[in-house]
Amino acid sequence: MGGLLAGTASSSVFHRRLMPGAAALAILVVGMFVAPASVHATVVLYSDIFDGSSGVNLAGTTPDVTTGSNTWQGNTGYKADGSLNFVTGGIYLPFTANPGNTYTLSVTFFTANNSGDWIGAGFSGGSTTSTRRLADNQGRGWVILKNNGDTYQGFIGPGTGGGGVGDSTIAPAGKTSILTTSLDASSPNAADWTYSSILRVDTTDYTVFTNMNANVTSASEFTGIGLSSQSGVGRFTEMTLVSVVSVPEPSTFIYGGITAALAVAIRLARSRARPQRVSGR
Repeated sequence: MGGLLAGTASSSVFHRRLMPGAAALAILVVGMFVAPASVHATVVLYSDIFDGSSGVNLAGTTPDVTTGSNTWQGNTGYKADGSLNFVTGGIYLPFTANPGNTYTLSVTFFTANNSGDWIGAGFSGGSTTSTRRLADNQGRGWVILKNNGDTYQGFIGPGTGGGGVGDSTIAPAGKTSILTTSLDASSPNAADWTYSSILRVDTTDYTVFTNMNANVTSASEFTGIGLSSQSGVGRFTEMTLVSVVSVPEPSTFIYGGITAALAVAIRLARSRARPQRVSGR
């Protein structure tokens, strides 16, 4: 219970002066004071290592870890082993952003070095049953890697709106890349939400977004996460979406309530400790 009840002498005096009800209240108050200011819980919402068959469509399959009974939905060019071959379109999983949380999407994929165009991944604000690309389906905080060039591009969204960022020197084609994008939705106001994103190509990290405003006004503008391609060739090998849930610090009125409760406990202890008058004296 922390330092307030530590030590034999002090705790014995404390208990001797309090009646059971007041003691229980005081213990509750102490527990509230010494409890952590905030609690963080990490929850895996989705995880998939794409270990299915190249002869089976990814659409309709269930990720290794899923939310509810959600399955992949979208373009049938994506295969259960994560491969795609000159596919144009997207495939999605439902996702709801809750204020107060932070979400991190991590996708590992190989970009073939050929005449294909691009493959990518990110959050979505469009239909989670759509076969369209993130570019057409209100992609949000999403990134593409080129098959036929040496660039990546990141888009705030929706779609290709919000401004794109890129680097023409990384040469992702023919290499394995890990894209990690975080949506910081810790503010109760969606207009304050931000993206931060890092792209690792081989062993080198490149910053795509750093606390970039997400360009949204409501949590409802996020509906899913998606993989996307424009005549792309490659293979997705792993995808994980993690939520970090934060329990905020007690508000001012809770602290006020704690103070009042402690005062009541002390008054009750003192009243019980006073000698009782005997009639006739």
